[in-house]
Amino acid sequence: MIKTLQKYPLILYVTGGILLVIALLINLGRLNIFMAVDEATRGLVALEMMISGNYVTPTIYGDFYYNKPPLFPWILVVFFKLFGTSELVLRLPTVLSLLGFGLTIYYFVSREMGKQAGIITAFLFVTSGRLLFWESLLGYIDTTFSWVIYTMLIVVIYHFRRRQYLQLFLLSYLLMTVGYMLKGLPAIVFQGITLLVVFVSEKRWRRLFSWQHVAGAGVFVVLAGGYYLIYHQYNSLQNVFATLWSESTNRTVATQGVSLTLQHLYKFPVEMLYHYLPWTLLLVFTLVRGFWKRVFQNKFLKLSLLVLLFNLIPYWTSPDVYPKYIMMLVPLALTIFVFFYLENKKQNRRLASIVEWIFFGAGILLTIGYLALPLIPQFAETPRAEAVSIILFMLSAILMYFYFYLRDKRLIIFAIVLIVGRIAFGWYVWPQRAQQFEVYEKDAIEVAQITADEPLLYYHAPMLQYGATYVITREKQQLIRQEKQSPKPGIFYITDDDGLALIRQENPVKIFYKYPNVEDGRNLNLIKIIK
Repeated sequence: MIKTLQKYPLILYVTGGILLVIALLINLGRLNIFMAVDEATRGLVALEMMISGNYVTPTIYGDFYYNKPPLFPWILVVFFKLFGTSELVLRLPTVLSLLGFGLTIYYFVSREMGKQAGIITAFLFVTSGRLLFWESLLGYIDTTFSWVIYTMLIVVIYHFRRRQYLQLFLLSYLLMTVGYMLKGLPAIVFQGITLLVVFVSEKRWRRLFSWQHVAGAGVFVVLAGGYYLIYHQYNSLQNVFATLWSESTNRTVATQGVSLTLQHLYKFPVEMLYHYLPWTLLLVFTLVRGFWKRVFQNKFLKLSLLVLLFNLIPYWTSPDVYPKYIMMLVPLALTIFVFFYLENKKQNRRLASIVEWIFFGAGILLTIGYLALPLIPQFAETPRAEAVSIILFMLSAILMYFYFYLRDKRLIIFAIVLIVGRIAFGWYVWPQRAQQFEVYEKDAIEVAQITADEPLLYYHAPMLQYGATYVITREKQQLIRQEKQSPKPGIFYITDDDGLALIRQENPVKIFYKYPNVEDGRNLNLIKIIK
C-alpha cells in the first residue's frame, strides 16, 4: 500500500477530499440557530426577503437593514427555495465556500509553485483550527467573503507577474464588487491596499493611471452603481452609506480608544497564531537564516508577503477584531510557510524533521484519544459511540502509519488526521452543545403555534431575539415587526416584564405564554390586550 500511494498520490488526495466533505456535513444542522446571533441575522434577512418579495432593500423586523449589502441574503434565498429553510441549508453556503476556497488556493499556488506546494497549502488552509472546528459549522458570511477577497488578491499578483493588466483590473474589480456586495467597504480597502502595494513595490505605479485601471473601476461603478440606482427607487441612500461607513470604522482606535489599541498590538499576533493552529507552527521556517533574502528573490513570494503584511495593518491596529476577519490573508502566509518547509526538507535540514515529529506526537495522542470517547460520561448517549470510536481509531492509526513511511506527504497526511478529528467533533461534541439551545426553539415554535395566522409584533422587548424571530418567522411565514406606537387591543405582542407592566397601567392583559429571552434570561411574555 505504501508503494501504491507513492506511485499514485492522487488516491491520498481524493480520500482526504472525501473525508473532508463527510466531516463538514456530519451533524451540520444538528445545532439550532440560537447558537450565534450573526448566523440568525443572515437567515432572518433572507427569510424576510422571501416573505415580502422585496429583494432590493433588505429588511430586518420589517425595517430597512443597512449593515450589510444584499448578496449573501440573495445566496441564502436561492438555497432556501431549493432545499428549505433548515439550519443545515443555512450553513451549506459556508461549506461550499470553504471547499471552493481550497480549490482556488490549489489552482493558483500550484501554477506559481508547483502541484505539491499547491495541494499542501490547500489542505493546510481548510484544516486550520479556526476554520475546521468553528467557522465551517455556522452560516456566517465570512468564509464566502474571504474566499472572494483571497481570489481578488491572488488575481492581482498572478496577472501582474504576467503583465496582463487588463485581466488584472477587470477580474480584480469584478471580485471586489462581489466582495462589496457581500460585506461592504472592507472589499474596497483590500483592493486599494493590494493595488498600491503591488504596483508601487515593483515601480509600476504609473499603470494605476492607465485606461485598463479605468476600465476595471468601471466594472464596480456599473454593477454597484446599478444596484444603488434601483435601490434609490425604494429608499434613500443616505442611511445606507452612513451605516456601511460606521460598520467599517467602529472597531478602530477612533472609537475603541488608545489604551485598548495598545493592548491589541501585542495580543493580536498571539491570538491569531493560536486560532489558526496547528499550521501557524510553521512560522518557525520564517526564522531561518536568509529568509528575507530568499523571499525577495522570488517575485511571487515577495508580492504575497507584502500584500499580507500591508493588509494586516488595519486589523492589527483595530482592537475589536475577530480571527475570521483575516481569513483571506491566511493562505498567503501558509504559501510562504510551505515554500520554506519544502526548501528545508529538500536540503535535509533538521527543522523540518522536528516539526514533523511534533505533528506525529499530536497525531498519536489524537488516535489514542478516540478510544476514550465512549468512556466520557457526557458522550454516553451518543449513537453508536463505541463503534464510531473504533472506526475513528483505526482510520487515524492507518493514517499515522502512512505518516511514518510517506515522508514527502506528511503534512497532507496530518491534515487528513485533523479531518478525522473534525468527524469526531461533529459526531460527539457538536450534538452535546445543541441540547442547551433546544428549549429556546421549542418556545419559539410554541409562540408561532399559539399565534397561528394572526399578526405578531414585538413591544418593549430585547431586539437581540434574532434566533427566536427566525424560527417564528419561518413557522408563521409572516414578518415579525416592532410596535412603534401604543399597543392595540386584539393583537399578539411579545414583550418583556417592563413592557408588560407599562401596558397593564392602562389595559387589562391576557398572558398566553411566558418564556426566557435567549441572551439575558429575562422573561418574555406573549400577550393580548383584552378589549
